[in-house]
Amino acid sequence: YNFEIIQNESDPDAKFEVFMRLNTGGSLLSHQELRNAWLVMYNKKMFDWINKLSKNQDFIDTTALTEKLIDQRYDMELCLTFLLYPESYESYANIDKSDGISNGLKAIAEKALNNNYDYSESEKRFNRTFRLLNTALGDNAFRKYYEAQNTYKGGLLESLFEVLECGNSGNSGHGIPGTPYLIKDWKSCWIE
Repeated sequence: YNFEIIQNESDPDAKFEVFMRLNTGGSLLSHQELRNAWLVMYNKKMFDWINKLSKNQDFIDTTALTEKLIDQRYDMELCLTFLLYPESYESYANIDKSDGISNGLKAIAEKALNNNYDYSESEKRFNRTFRLLNTALGDNAFRKYYEAQNTYKGGLLESLFEVLECGNSGNSGHGIPGTPYLIKDWKSCWIE
């Protein structure tokens, strides 16, 4: 037998691998819960910061997640998806989404440890984007719009989240359309 002792100073990836193996017996964790475990070991400052972003009221209002999804830390996964665009989009664009998000997280966590990640600018972009979306659309921001009934239905659509938050995050502060225009443009996504 070959035994390896994992210590506090051990490589974070080795700790994460052991954590993943130990997690196969009990209740399974979500992909984001596993990422969070790794991030707490690798870069606690970034974990705390992403957790803080997930508590932003505009973000909470627009995503309107269920308690179950919040318990599984899907809110943090959505925050991370936001942070990866456009920063590390290539890390997850063409592979399995979960693996890609994990790769993207590792990339920005490492940049942050090397003082090459701008927390402040990313947080401003996050806050501006979700303030705009909340002001314009509230909890309908990521729900499907049905033109015939002039109503929004369903829960958060992940594809719509990626389109709207990423598109608006790139425009935040640069000629943002007024609320009526944003709502009109958003509704036009659903007109067939």
